[in-house]
Amino acid sequence: MTFEMFGAGCFGAVIGFVAWHVASGGEASFGVKQLAAFIGALLGAVVLSAFPAGTTLFAAYSSGLALGFFIVPTSRVLVSVLSAISKSLSPPPPNEVPSEVPDQLKYIDEHWPEVERVVVNALEHKKGSIRQYHLRALPLDEAGRVSVLRRYARTYPESTSFGQGFFGWTLRLLEPNAAAGE
Repeated sequence: MTFEMFGAGCFGAVIGFVAWHVASGGEASFGVKQLAAFIGALLGAVVLSAFPAGTTLFAAYSSGLALGFFIVPTSRVLVSVLSAISKSLSPPPPNEVPSEVPDQLKYIDEHWPEVERVVVNALEHKKGSIRQYHLRALPLDEAGRVSVLRRYARTYPESTSFGQGFFGWTLRLLEPNAAAGE
């Protein structure tokens, strides 16, 4: 790769990024300045005079244009998705252990048969191991769902185990083939 090819590729990447930013609505409103920038970025006559078609410089420019227009924005999306996955997989810090909230405990006490059916159903569907986020059908926040898991484990201590693992609070059946509430 020559210096000219590298420069043409970098120029193409910058133009591609500018074109993507303008086309994706980087500004609050699409005005005359953005339209002029977009038309200027795509002016083929200028590009063809600087990088004649059929040469390696034009190929380098085209590659840079594609990198700037498609790959840079895609990498932003990829980074945000990976950071969201990383955040969801990390366990809560030890000092943020959910506590039992009195008003949610009241709801759990008043509706225990229904809540217990939700837990049994989740245990059956998840092959005997569930976490607090498997109980999102209940009108409780995360601390309330952890309280449900804790109460279920206290109700059936001989057939369940409850504890905090890498992915959060977990309720496991000691014999996965039989749900405790049946």
